[in-house]
Amino acid sequence: MRAQYSDDQITFGPPIIIGAMTFGDLIAKQLEEIGVTPQAIILEPFGRNTAAVAGIASLVAKQNSEGDVLGVLMPSDQHIDDPASFYAAIAKSAANSHHACITTFGIAADKPKTGYGYIRRGEEMDSGYYRIEAFVEKPDYATAQAYVADGGYMWNAGIFMFAPDLMLAELERFEPEILRHSALALEHCEKEGVVYTLSPEHFFPCPDQSIDYAVMEKTKCAAVCGPVRCGWSDIGSWDEISTNSPDDEVGNVIAIETTNCYLRGDDSVKVAAYGVSDLIIVAHEGSVLILPKGKSQNVKKIVQKMKENDDQ
Repeated sequence: MRAQYSDDQITFGPPIIIGAMTFGDLIAKQLEEIGVTPQAIILEPFGRNTAAVAGIASLVAKQNSEGDVLGVLMPSDQHIDDPASFYAAIAKSAANSHHACITTFGIAADKPKTGYGYIRRGEEMDSGYYRIEAFVEKPDYATAQAYVADGGYMWNAGIFMFAPDLMLAELERFEPEILRHSALALEHCEKEGVVYTLSPEHFFPCPDQSIDYAVMEKTKCAAVCGPVRCGWSDIGSWDEISTNSPDDEVGNVIAIETTNCYLRGDDSVKVAAYGVSDLIIVAHEGSVLILPKGKSQNVKKIVQKMKENDDQ
């Protein structure tokens, strides 16, 4: 729904949706539920990160669009409370992006978050529009506090605006193998209506890199618009889900004298908690996850350990 908007400054065309092949039916169903007809649904047989996504989206946009268009690459697992401010940032960035910039959007860092990457702004090119001095990895808490106090850092939203030709040129310059394998996978895809299923044979060798590493940290065309204040949050962690989602309403949870907890069960495992605080407890298909609030970014360590156990 973020891409269903039009005013006298910006107009979104039909979206290009890129996701895992296993979610193809779900993507189509949800698009139908919200009344959106996509330009294309691109299904990946396996993930190859956001650089390949940017290349494929740029190729499809060039094939299907006429004239001078811009693409906005947006992850699905984000929440925006204030769409009007988000659209204003897009409108502000559009003129600069048309003039040979790949723009990312920096979110106002109003608290020390350790689960987000940061952007250090450089020279101001226009009001609220800067060259990028550095991309910074997820910091520890003390470093995040210093970033907030400094005022020159913004959260990296992972949202990008670019002309398709510019993105393709920079991929060709810095990561030609990503562009080559992405283009081959698209060229040899199975197409049914607006659904493109990428060729597994041609997509498998594609390097797995984020657009940040593949292009943004190398290009001279990188810019950041911000700090954007649009009520943005990344709901890719259980901490953020607990902030943006209601408590379990299905009756799979019993909570007695609990404070500041997020509890969720399913039909296979019910969750009961007594006298605890500041916990996330999630049960799903026979497995239970328990961790303190504020530590949900460490779920990756649990997943890695589970994989190691499965391999033994």
